[in-house]
Amino acid sequence: MGIVDLSIKHPVTVWMCILIVIILGVVSLTMIPLDLLPNINLPMAAVITNYSGAGPEEVESMVTQNLESALASVNNVDSIQSMSQEGTSIIMVSFNEGTNMDAATAQMRERLDMIKGMLPSDVSTPTVMKLDPSMMPVMIMSVSGNMDSVALKDMAENDIKPELEKVAGVASVTVSGGRARQINIELNQDKLNALGLSVSQIVSALGAQNMNLPGGTIKSSNQEISVRTVGEFTSIEQIKNTPIILPTGGVVLLKDLGDVKDGYADVSSLTYLNGEPGMGLIIQKASDANTVIVARNINEALKNIEKDYPDVKITKIIDSSEFINRSIGNVEKNAVVGALLAVLILYLFLRNVRTTLIIAISIPVSVVAAFVMMYFSGMTLNLISLGGLALGVGMLVDNSIVVLENVFRYRQEGHERFESASTGTKEVGMAITGSTLTTVAVFLPIVFMQGIASEIFRDLALTVTFSLLASLVVALTVVPMLSYQLMSAEAREPRVKGVLYRISHWVGTVFDSLNTGYGRLLRLSLRHRLVTLLIGIAVFAASIVSVSMVGTELIPQMDQGQFSISASLPKGTNIETTDKVMQDIYNRIKDIPEIDVTYLSIGSAGTTNLAIGGSANEGSFSVKLKPLNERKRSTEEVADEVRKRLSSIPGVKISVDTGLLSMAGSRAGSISNSILGTTVGVDIKGNDLDVLRQLSDQVAEKVKGIPGTRDVQTSFSEGEPEYIVKLKDDVASSYGLTTAQVAQAVQASVKGTTATRYKMGGRDIDVVVRIASGERNSIEDLKSLYIQTPVGVQVPLSAVADVSIGVGPSEIDRQDQSRIAHVTAAVVGRDQGSVNSDLQRVIKEIPVPNGYSIELGSSATQLNDAFSSLGRSLILAVILVYMIMASQFESLLHPFTILMSVPISLSTGILGLVVTGKALSIPAYIGLIMLAGIVVNNGIVLIDYINTLRRRDGMERDEAIMKGGPTRLRPILMTTLTTILGLIPMALGIGEGAEMEQPLAITVIFGLTFSTLVTLIVLPVIYSYFDNAERYVSRLLHRNEAKNEV
Repeated sequence: MGIVDLSIKHPVTVWMCILIVIILGVVSLTMIPLDLLPNINLPMAAVITNYSGAGPEEVESMVTQNLESALASVNNVDSIQSMSQEGTSIIMVSFNEGTNMDAATAQMRERLDMIKGMLPSDVSTPTVMKLDPSMMPVMIMSVSGNMDSVALKDMAENDIKPELEKVAGVASVTVSGGRARQINIELNQDKLNALGLSVSQIVSALGAQNMNLPGGTIKSSNQEISVRTVGEFTSIEQIKNTPIILPTGGVVLLKDLGDVKDGYADVSSLTYLNGEPGMGLIIQKASDANTVIVARNINEALKNIEKDYPDVKITKIIDSSEFINRSIGNVEKNAVVGALLAVLILYLFLRNVRTTLIIAISIPVSVVAAFVMMYFSGMTLNLISLGGLALGVGMLVDNSIVVLENVFRYRQEGHERFESASTGTKEVGMAITGSTLTTVAVFLPIVFMQGIASEIFRDLALTVTFSLLASLVVALTVVPMLSYQLMSAEAREPRVKGVLYRISHWVGTVFDSLNTGYGRLLRLSLRHRLVTLLIGIAVFAASIVSVSMVGTELIPQMDQGQFSISASLPKGTNIETTDKVMQDIYNRIKDIPEIDVTYLSIGSAGTTNLAIGGSANEGSFSVKLKPLNERKRSTEEVADEVRKRLSSIPGVKISVDTGLLSMAGSRAGSISNSILGTTVGVDIKGNDLDVLRQLSDQVAEKVKGIPGTRDVQTSFSEGEPEYIVKLKDDVASSYGLTTAQVAQAVQASVKGTTATRYKMGGRDIDVVVRIASGERNSIEDLKSLYIQTPVGVQVPLSAVADVSIGVGPSEIDRQDQSRIAHVTAAVVGRDQGSVNSDLQRVIKEIPVPNGYSIELGSSATQLNDAFSSLGRSLILAVILVYMIMASQFESLLHPFTILMSVPISLSTGILGLVVTGKALSIPAYIGLIMLAGIVVNNGIVLIDYINTLRRRDGMERDEAIMKGGPTRLRPILMTTLTTILGLIPMALGIGEGAEMEQPLAITVIFGLTFSTLVTLIVLPVIYSYFDNAERYVSRLLHRNEAKNEV
């Protein structure tokens, strides 16, 4: 192995290589961006289309169905879901894993362009957008100041918002709350009728009057002078004095037809900060921008804004980067503590500072080398990638321990320094290379997996792989070089025998006794091989029982210190009534000690670019809790208390969301919860909406009875009360009126029309024209509206149309081009898998009519798909490990010996989850896959040395076992303890974001602990059985060969 001798003979070259790696690593570290999770490429896209004024049924039949038919022909489509609401169609398209979403969305736009002619003329152009976790706002802020709400709104919209939108990485800034200035023109219907005027004529007159137009140029002998006609309004009086031409040819002033007031727009949204009125700023980042960097840029911009506008106070409510920074800091702390514990174990065993430093240097060098590879791989520093480094920090010294211990043993036997360093390293070189490759090999299936598990944990696989490969290079180059330079044959007694020395001396004494006892136990187990094997099988059987006791979930819930409360009142509730109810909610929760900040938004649909269709009957709280170290309860516990406090409010549908995108609005939050498995659901399919409503109500009642379910809701909500205007076709046609003409006239009279914009102080103010508020309050007022016919005749609406009161569905959901209803519930205090099992049981009790079906929702499918994919990866990992060991040992049989430690490690890893009360989740499953590669390392070191003794020294099998076992006991215990102690900070789950990695660490600790006992005691017995089998097969082959020769 030339690289070993080369490193020993050229120490300066090795040191220069180390410095190069450190320099590149530090530079790479400063350039790797921070984020909470890896970049998750969800194979999903949304199509949003507006059809103003249309009800859900019209949107479904005239828009959604046409769009679904076109989208179904797009390549790689897995499923299509849609929501048809009043005036809006939202279609969610899910694609097969691995689909190029840029190409997919481009093809979606092409298909939609082909059917534009099939859509109603006043339908907006469908908007196609990819879905990703960047839909969560990077920051939410409240704006307040010593000025009235109109001035504050004006400043927020026209001064603060543009400044923030200039910040690099900011995609959009939304201002909510406050009151906007508006010129309101309220016309008297009777006067219009008497003069034969319509609202549309007033609108046209205002638009024609308020403009500046170029008139060309006049040329003289030596110059050109432009001509402009100036007529823009400069005062309210000018607006009042706008001339209106009558059908008879006369003229009347606008002020004679109604009131012209400098007032406010109708209030459509309200915001409160800790119960006090204010305005909100919701900042979205670009999908490819880094959260921490964008937040840092925003904070810098806020400093300048506060200087420029001293009368304005901006309060940060939600800053996504804060949780990210705290979580990353916690993982870094765990990694450092784990590394220190690993180094401490080394010192206690080796009792030599120089020797400990030789091994300890492998940790920072390997980690820094991993940073270089992470940078060139385009990765971010996130919970998962840093978790991989924290996970591997204890394993990084394993290779160096095996090398150094072997070199040290050679020195104690009296060999020269160079021979000890060279021969000692080469002797175990193949063993550590094989053990490293087996650990790395188990991550290959993870890298090539598909689905949410792959998206999240690919970074972990890569970081562990990078760091372990770096540690292998360090063990084969740096460790022998330093051993040659620094290691002495005998341990020197320190002059001052401190606490550490006394502890290490005690550890040495204990180890000597343990080594002696292990030798006796090993001899006993070889004498009673069958009993030993049966004991091992019994331990495995006992631990396998735990598999049936463990729960399942997709991703552990993280304590982000924030949650949301969404409230929905009956349709048609005005914003004033909604405001009173939301204030009642605030008063019920404001004294909860863990709550730090509450931000209330009423009348807006949420905080993301998927938040469509907010209405006056809806409101939502964004609740920020105090830091984790300042509160005794978790976010989920506080949220559960909130649910209890709000359960007695009648007539209000309330849900509390603690999911990853809980601040992103109900629509984005429900999507993320379904993807990440933080909710459970049931889907009911069929065509008749009434039947679907009945079935969903039955399912909801059943779900409410399942322990652990909260906030059980159906996709059906109370219908929207509406006045329905239906033309009398024969009468309307006799007047020459069409549906579009009548609809436009009704809209202009009731909703109002922005006729023009009035410029004042550099600001544009809307001028809105409509019938006076006192004349459009009832159905009778609506019937009395006059519609102007094409020939100028005024007829009342009741003459050409029937006006009635109706209630239509508020939303119609579809999946794969058929109607569907959803029942969803949050899960509290139980795992998702057990709740899904209960759901499956209760839905079987519900009678289902022909043509309808009831089945578990997408969260159950996500869980099953993820675990199936991980199961395949585990099997593939074991096969790869076997192949590597077969190549290393040049034997097809001996690898099976070592693989016998894998089953018990997997079962005891699951036992660890049961003992600690954790569910089997994707991180825990990743831990099981890792165990398949980690637990064989000790077996490789042991069996490889036993084979070496038999091959090199000619020892008999049992003699080699009795020599190899105690000889390899110390490196096996050292590598096991360093790995376990390196994981203990992560397994404790202390601090923000620790919940994500905790199950993985617990699984590895328990599995590795028990498998080490199996490796030391049972594995030599299994080795002897396989050796007997190999000899028996060999004798049979020789007999057959002899017979053939005869």
